[in-house]
Amino acid sequence: MTAMNDWRTSAAYQYALTVPASCWAWEFLRRNGDYQADAAGQRGESASSDGTGHWGLHCPGGPGQKRG
Repeated sequence: MTAMNDWRTSAAYQYALTVPASCWAWEFLRRNGDYQADAAGQRGESASSDGTGHWGLHCPGGPGQKRG
């Protein structure tokens, strides 16, 4: 296994030094169970018709969608 593929080495996380804050926020949000439920339409009370809802998204996307 190379250093880039080994999660135990700092080399595997060098990319993180260049990632914009918006990408970090998206990585955390898309793993949030409440957001996943809203995105799946299971919790209509907090999701708006355009998908931005109380999550404050400018470019909504599903929880499986990667950004950046």
